Amino acid sequence: MDVCCFVSQVFEVYEPLRLIYRNSDNETKLQVLQASLSCVLTPKTVWKLYERICRTLSTCEPPLEQVEELSHKCKHCFSGTVVKVLPHRIPGGKLSSLLPVLTYRAVGVDIRLLHVVRDPRASINSRIKLGWFPEFNHTKFTKMVENYCNVIIDNIEFGQNLDDSVKHRYKLVFYRDIAAQPLNTAKEIFTFAGMDLDENTFEWIKATTNLSNKAEANKANFKSPYSLVRNSKANIEKWRIESPPERTNAIENICKPLLELIDELSMSENVHWITE
Repeated sequence: MDVCCFVSQVFEVYEPLRLIYRNSDNETKLQVLQASLSCVLTPKTVWKLYERICRTLSTCEPPLEQVEELSHKCKHCFSGTVVKVLPHRIPGGKLSSLLPVLTYRAVGVDIRLLHVVRDPRASINSRIKLGWFPEFNHTKFTKMVENYCNVIIDNIEFGQNLDDSVKHRYKLVFYRDIAAQPLNTAKEIFTFAGMDLDENTFEWIKATTNLSNKAEANKANFKSPYSLVRNSKANIEKWRIESPPERTNAIENICKPLLELIDELSMSENVHWITE
C-alpha cells in the first residue's frame, strides 16, 4: 500500500527484486527479501532512488556509500520496514515460498504479510496496457490469464489455511477496499501492522485519494500512472470503461473460479469487504 511510503516511522524498500528476479534462483530471492526487511540494502535493491537520473533501468544503482548510509538510517531512524513486491517476482509467484521469511524469528523482529488482491478484470486490463499481457485475441492470452488467476487462488488459499501460530501475521485486503474506503482500510492495515495512524498520515490519505483536493490533485500528478494522487473511488471501476466487452467476457470465463472465490470471501466473516 502506497500510504506506507509517507509514514515517517516507516522505511520503505520498493520492489527490491525488480532488477534481479529474472536471473536469480529462489534462494537468492528469499535472501534479498530477508535482507531488505533487516535493513541490509544493496545498490540493486534500492534502484528506485536512482531511477530518475539513470538512462536504463539496469543501470539504476546508487553509489555504495549512499546505500550504506540508507542501511544505517533504516536500522536506527525508523521503527519499521515495509517491503513492497509484486507476487510474480517472488519464487514461483507463490506466497507459500515466503513462509521461511514469515516465520523468521529474531529479537525485535515481527514480520507481517499484507496480501493485496485486485479484481482480475482490472489487473489484467492494466497488464495489457503495460504490455505485460497480450490482447484477448492472442493465442497465448487464455493460458497466461488462466495461470495468473490460478496462482492468485493458490495464494489466497495459502493465507486462509495458515497455521494458527502464524495466521495473525497474514492479512488479505482487496484493492477495492483500499480504493472505496481508503481511510477505514488504512486504519485496519495500520492496526494489523502494529503501527499508529498519526494525524499527518490521515490527512495525507484524504488529500491524495480525493480529487476535490485540488491543491494535491493537479492534472500532471493525476494523469501519471505512478502518481500517489488519484481519484480512488473512480479508479475502482475504470477497467469497465477501458476494457472492451470481448476482453472482459474472456477474462470472466477464464477466471470464473477466482471471481467466485473473491465473492465468497467478500461475504464471509474472515474478510471485511467495504462497499458504498
